[in-house]
Formats: sequence, C-alpha cells, structure tokens
Amino acid sequence: MSKVKWPRAGSISATGERRSGFQDHTESEAQHLAANLGYQLDPDTETRFFFNYGRELFKGPGYLTRAQILSNPQQANPAVLPYNYDRLQPGSELVGNVTTIRPDTDSNLEIGIAYQNFPIRIGASSTSQPTYSYWDYGNIAAQAKYTRSSELFGSESNWTVAAYTSQDVYGSVDRYGIGAGDFNYGTAAAPYRLQQGSLITRNDFSGSSDNVLLASNDLQLLHDLWLTTGVAGIATRRAIDVSYGVNRAGGIDRPSYDKTRFNWEPNLGLRYDLSADFQVFTNFSRSIEPRNDWSGVIGPTNGPNVKNWSILDLNNQEAWTEEVGGRGRYGIFQGSLSYYHAQVKNEILTLTDPTTQIQTELNASPTTHQGIELALETLLWHDGSGRPWHDDGTQEQKLVYRQAYTWSDFHFDHDPTFHQNKEAGLPEHYYQGSLDYEHPSGFYASFNLQAASGYYIDYANTFKTDPYVVYGLGLGWQEPRPDHRGWQVSLDLRNLTNKHYAQDISPAYNVKGVDAAVSDPGDGFGVFSAVSYKF
Repeated sequence: MSKVKWPRAGSISATGERRSGFQDHTESEAQHLAANLGYQLDPDTETRFFFNYGRELFKGPGYLTRAQILSNPQQANPAVLPYNYDRLQPGSELVGNVTTIRPDTDSNLEIGIAYQNFPIRIGASSTSQPTYSYWDYGNIAAQAKYTRSSELFGSESNWTVAAYTSQDVYGSVDRYGIGAGDFNYGTAAAPYRLQQGSLITRNDFSGSSDNVLLASNDLQLLHDLWLTTGVAGIATRRAIDVSYGVNRAGGIDRPSYDKTRFNWEPNLGLRYDLSADFQVFTNFSRSIEPRNDWSGVIGPTNGPNVKNWSILDLNNQEAWTEEVGGRGRYGIFQGSLSYYHAQVKNEILTLTDPTTQIQTELNASPTTHQGIELALETLLWHDGSGRPWHDDGTQEQKLVYRQAYTWSDFHFDHDPTFHQNKEAGLPEHYYQGSLDYEHPSGFYASFNLQAASGYYIDYANTFKTDPYVVYGLGLGWQEPRPDHRGWQVSLDLRNLTNKHYAQDISPAYNVKGVDAAVSDPGDGFGVFSAVSYKF
C-alpha cells in the first residue's frame, strides 16, 4: 500500500478592502480568505482541496440620468438615497476537491466536486422603505472529464468525454416588511395589515439544476490541418414556488413553476497552421443559455398587491454562431483577428423601470449578434537579441504598445415593435490601448486609454449615452522571480482628465427620448496604490 506523501503544493491568501467610493453612498468593504492544498497520492494520482470564504457589503446609490452625470457624477440618485439601500453578503463559503488520475500515458481522468453556500441580504435600512429580501443559496456542482490521445485512421486523435451537473440543494428569496409599524399590504377591495418584520413572500427555487453530457474530438486530417467535432446534450430544470407568509381571507395563493428543457449543442471547426507563427481557424456551433436559477419572479407593479406576483415562463436562449479568424506574429507584431456572426433565438433581455428601478426579463424576438475582435501587440523597442517574441522566459528591457478593438453589432431582426433597432447597453465601438515599459529589474510603467462610442439606453432607441475617452497612468515594481512570488508595489492614476461619463447602464424598454435614470457613472480622477507579498 502506497503512503500519502507530504503536500505537493499549497497556498493561502487573505485580503481585506474598504472603500469610501467615488459616488455618494457607494461605500464598500470586503474580506476574503482562499486556500488550496494539493497532495501527490502516487505517481499517477494527485488531489487538490480548495476553500474560499467571503464577506462583502455594498451600498446602493441608484442610477443617474445623463444630465446628472455631466453636472455631478458623485451624487446619488436623490429619489433612492433616503432608502439607504445596501447589499450584504454576510459570509459565503465554497469548498471542493479535484482529483486527477492518469490510467496510462495517453489518458487522463479528472473528477471534481464543490459545495457553495451563498447568503445575501438586499434591502434598506430606512424605515421609510417597507421591504427587504434575504437570499439563501446552496449548490452542489460536480464534474467528471476523461481525455485520451490515440490514433484514428492512422492520424492523431484527441478525445474528451465529460459530464457536468449543478444542483440547487436549497435556495429561496424571502421578502420581509420592515416598516416602523403596521402597514397596509393588499388592495382596497381586500386589504389587510402586516406587522413589522412580517414575511411577505417566499420564492423557493430548490431543485433547479443544469446537467451536461458532452463528447468532442480533435483529429489531425493533414500535417497542419485539424478537424474539431463535438456534441453536448443539456437538460435544464427551473423549479420555482412562490408562497406567502401571511394568511388572508380566501386562502393563500401559491403560484408555482417546474419545467425541464432539453437542448443539444453541436460543434464543428477547422484549424490550419500555415507555419509555426501563423494559424487560421473557422468554427460553427450552437449554444444554449438558460435563465438564472432565481430569476423569473416578477413583483407587483401597481402597489404592494400580492395578487400581482407572477412567474415568467422564459425559454432558454439559443444561438447558431459562425466564427472565422486567425492569429500569428511577424517581426515586431503579434496579434489575432476574428469575426463572428450569431443568429439568436429567445434572447433573454433584462429591463429596468427608470421610475421604480424594478427589473424584469423577457424573451426577445430573433436577434443578430455580430462583431470583430482585434488584438495587436507591437514591440517598439527592446534591448534583447534574437527573435523579438521569444518564449524562453528571458528578461529584457522593452517598450510595447498593446491594443484591442471590438466592433459589436447587436440588433433585432424585424421585430414587430423594435424593427431593426440596436440592443441597448452596448457600445458599437470599444478600444483599449496601453504603452508599456518593462525593465528586467521588475520596474514597469504604463500609459493607457479606453474609448467607447455612445450607445442607446432603451430598446426603442430613443436616447443615447455620450461617447468617452478615459486616460490612465500606472507605475510599479515586482520582484523579478520566475515563480512571480515576492514583493509587488503599484501606483495607478485613473481617469487623468476627470472625465464625466456613463460606464454602464441597466437597459429600459422605451424612455421616449427622455433622459432617464438608468446609468452608472464612471469613477473620476483617482489614485490607487497597493503593496503585496506572495509566498
């Protein structure tokens, strides 16, 4: 019997963060602990245990209009501020294990399991806001993946067979009243009163699950030509039960939902190596995206009437996607370029009511997603010898310009209401650039920028955000060690020109050309410093 050896590798990290926030009422704090420990059980078997703990608290300032951001991006939404919204994650845990077994030199088996407990409290501290919600979530996820290299028709063939499952052991969203005293909860025709702290509704989604079984193969057709084929079967179950914590005349309504959907995802691709430095590829695949486990329960829209609660029957989002592109390097340049085009069915869209800040979801009519992704690195200067791009870990003094550009065209396809409109919340053009200086001593400096075009805040395409360009400067030093351990210090100056801009939005249905409060402002000029030590 072989004996268990000492740990092969392990690490532990603890971090704490406290931030006052650029915008009013955006204070936050967080504490995280992460650890993992690996054992070599025998020459062909190793196992690794991991653990994560986190506690976080975020304040909620509410969304702003474009005019409010331009005048004073540090303000909170005046209508939301009195409620003192916050989001507390009182303590989440993730524990798991991954074990790898090598039955022979050509195959590999990986088995993993993880348990997650994730409670959240979302609500208000002010007694003028009558409710808050408590989320309780426990999930077990497991996987088994087997890979094998062999020959098929005399050519190299790499197989992968895998099974994944994610099961909600328990999960609920409890909605409570926290008014200063009794308050009405009902309709004029059927009124009743709740005591402070009463449970109003419970949304239970225990039993929801995602299950995947897949098989794929990479086959070398010719010396430099590879064919990738694969298929996955997917079963998604969404179970939701809504119950009320108080009795009323006529009994208790209990709307419920339980549906399992089956889908499949085929994949077909080709990869051709033109040389050691250039590669082109094309891919055709189908993808499935179910709604979140806990989503789909829509609250009252006209006052606190429990009869208005409903459960959405949302279909899984489906898409057929074609992609073509390449990557390579030549002289002082290296980068990648790809184009994708997806026909999307039942896209799951999230909408926000600018007045009540209530979110809902819906399945869209057919939509198209297409775009270009370009990444390019240019070695402007270096003091090394040999090839500009080497992979031998050699340290040298160099000046590199790194840039990435994305063109995104997401639009409806002849929708009865939105016709060919653009989808809200996504800039059509987005660019990032960074001029980086690196020294073998570990010192580095960077001048960077990010730019985005304006984009619509509603699906009716009646109002746009402003385009923006934001500049930054970074300095730092990292102890020059191959294992990246040791000391590291950094200083970042962000948004050097103190640009006022919207960094993201929560899309609305139709704001009718009005400057609605659906935007989050980007941080203004700020200085960030950090000191760390890895061991």
